[in-house]
Amino acid sequence: MYGCELWLLSNKSIDEFAVAWRRAVRRVLCLPSGTHCNLLPLLNESLPVYLDVCKRSARFILSCLKSKSKVLRSVASFSALFGRHESIIGSNAIFLLFTVQLKLF
Repeated sequence: MYGCELWLLSNKSIDEFAVAWRRAVRRVLCLPSGTHCNLLPLLNESLPVYLDVCKRSARFILSCLKSKSKVLRSVASFSALFGRHESIIGSNAIFLLFTVQLKLF
């Protein structure tokens, strides 16, 4: 999942990736194909793929906003506050603020 921090979180391809990931986990762990997908993160000791991608994206945005580089901080701040849907950082920040909270509760 290297580089998933820059994926657009609203893209439906993440769901397709998650399906392929779950199939691979079942195969690696020698589980039957009918094993419920909610059990896989518990057996694999990890977060569900979608939440893991969201967590990585949130960490990336925060690290950019807290960077020691003034240029990086200002670009990330502008993207999050004003760029919104014109930048990955802004779009993912909005998505994380509203959509992921609704899915968790």
